[in-house]
Amino acid sequence: MNPYEFEAKKIFKKYGVPVLNGIVITKDTDLDSTLSMVTFPIALKSQVLTGGRGLAGGIKFAETKEEAVAKIQELFALKIKKHPVEMILIEKKTNIKKEVYLSITIDKEKNCPVLIACPEGGVDIEHIAEKSPEKILKMEIDIFRGLTGYELRQIAKKLDMGRNLFDICKKMYTLFMECDANLVEINPLVITDEALLAVDAKMIIDDKASYRQKIFLEIERKEDQIQKMIKKYGLSTYVELDGDIGLISDGAGTGMLTLDLINDYGGKAANFSELGGITNAETMKNAMKVVSLNSNVKVLLISMIGGLNRMDEMAEGIVAFFEEHDPIPVVIRMCGTLEDVGKKMLQENEFETCDNLYEAVQKAVELSKRC
Repeated sequence: MNPYEFEAKKIFKKYGVPVLNGIVITKDTDLDSTLSMVTFPIALKSQVLTGGRGLAGGIKFAETKEEAVAKIQELFALKIKKHPVEMILIEKKTNIKKEVYLSITIDKEKNCPVLIACPEGGVDIEHIAEKSPEKILKMEIDIFRGLTGYELRQIAKKLDMGRNLFDICKKMYTLFMECDANLVEINPLVITDEALLAVDAKMIIDDKASYRQKIFLEIERKEDQIQKMIKKYGLSTYVELDGDIGLISDGAGTGMLTLDLINDYGGKAANFSELGGITNAETMKNAMKVVSLNSNVKVLLISMIGGLNRMDEMAEGIVAFFEEHDPIPVVIRMCGTLEDVGKKMLQENEFETCDNLYEAVQKAVELSKRC
């Protein structure tokens, strides 16, 4: 469970970690009245659940109201690693004197929390770890005693910062433990004219603890909707990937083979849903609802081998889905029980089918590259 930056900052603020007050806007926000309430210059920060937004142009600055309107429009037209920008956080632009990196995460080998610090902030920490590992301080945290004074002095010395850092580290650790976090990250933590400030905030909360932590999250996201739908519809398997082809199969073997073929033909799957067991038209329709919720999906690929499942019912589900939803390119390969009846039903509704799995996958990959 990943909070957006603005949500993470609300949690930070609750625990006393210093952050800026901001305003979150969407495409429907009245910009004229909203921008009348802010003090320029401002920072405009895309709210997406992925990293690298700065390099992708997802953070902009504006000196005037007119400039802000233009840059907000640019951001809402942007996709960052295929994530569309649907919200923007507006904050006061900060006068930064120094930036550092600070995080607490889980060391899976040592099975304990670890504090990671670096005197360079606002950068890709993985890149620093690869190129200049000597700059990074890693400190294992004993969960029975927490962070001690001498450990905090080591961190402050490494970062060339004073005792104000002690307080932030302790609050981060309390937050980390009480929020069932797998990661709490500030990148960068900055020194301003006034004090230390968490300019960015990132958290990953353990999914297994989500029932305890839902109080922090005010927005139901597509990821949450998808998980609810999977549970409601009883789908066997659903996996999010990072491509643009939505895949539905009736079994794990068929699905794994199809995923391999997608890669072999130069494509990438956006997600994968397995119907599993004996299913019906409603299950197929619901699987298509879930898979198509992913905004990265350009093409649906349906790969069915009907042993237990009847292909006429699968065809009925496909037709029913498109009667209720906007059209999207779909490639259908079905064989097995009552496949002739299923194919005839699809053809009568102007859907083409493929007899060969290789042909179907190749067609889906080609369509995804053209869309």
